[in-house]
Amino acid sequence: MADALGRLSEETGVLVRRELEQARAEVWSKLKAAAPGLGLLAVGGALGVAAGASGYRVALRVLEKPLPPLSAAVVAMVGFAGGSVVAITTGLQRLKESPLPVPSETVGEGAEAMREAAEHVA
Repeated sequence: MADALGRLSEETGVLVRRELEQARAEVWSKLKAAAPGLGLLAVGGALGVAAGASGYRVALRVLEKPLPPLSAAVVAMVGFAGGSVVAITTGLQRLKESPLPVPSETVGEGAEAMREAAEHVA
């Protein structure tokens, strides 16, 4: 009995190390798949900031020639907000299409391996 428990303990340690390595690899793979979507979200945020900081004033000056100041401000705001929304929406869609960065496959494999190890010892 002590020998069987020793083998179980040793096999469990090996199994846990292997499963942790597989989980790390799976999470890294899923994060790499999500990178383009995250990049697009960053671009959308940067476009939003740039739109508010610099382009807005230039657009106001151009639009104030044919429009009253308030109308020019609204037109500029809608234009920049639209570009930001397109980038953010595209980024979110890409993120929805990529798998979650959790080791779901490895967890399932680990549970199955633990059941097999327990059956082998019993």
